[in-house]
Amino acid sequence: RGKARDKFEFLQPKLAVTIRELVRAMNDKPHIVHFSGHGASEGIYITTDNNQPKLMPTEALQSLFKQLQGITRIVVLNACYSAEQAKTISAFGMYVVGNKLKITDAAAISFSIGFYNGLGEGKSFENSFTDAITVVLCDNPAAAGMIEVWLDGVQLNPKAF
Repeated sequence: RGKARDKFEFLQPKLAVTIRELVRAMNDKPHIVHFSGHGASEGIYITTDNNQPKLMPTEALQSLFKQLQGITRIVVLNACYSAEQAKTISAFGMYVVGNKLKITDAAAISFSIGFYNGLGEGKSFENSFTDAITVVLCDNPAAAGMIEVWLDGVQLNPKAF
């Protein structure tokens, strides 16, 4: 609905992805990657061919995103305990959003609504992130302090945006 919506090409969402589907999807060279699912301090959960959860370790995420250095600009890890993965992926020059603790589905959705509204209006990453935190502060205030943003392996201070 935003003024800048035509600047984006949306790829078909991939649901309950296996590692092969995820690697194949990255061949589309996306500028923005949004992962919505479950996470742990050791990685994020994808699925097996039998639709069972499988941990994709941080090292595998590092290998996956290294190939997208200079291509992917933003990664949103809308998953619990994904801050370590955010830090690791951000080392490739991407803004990466992660959560240092468990985050509720409602808070993750609030973040996404605010963030993509900002991007859809043509705002910068920083201003879109600020929009997202504003929505979270209103809808799910306890979650606002859990959401982190990383760039170049360094945690950024969103209050400085």
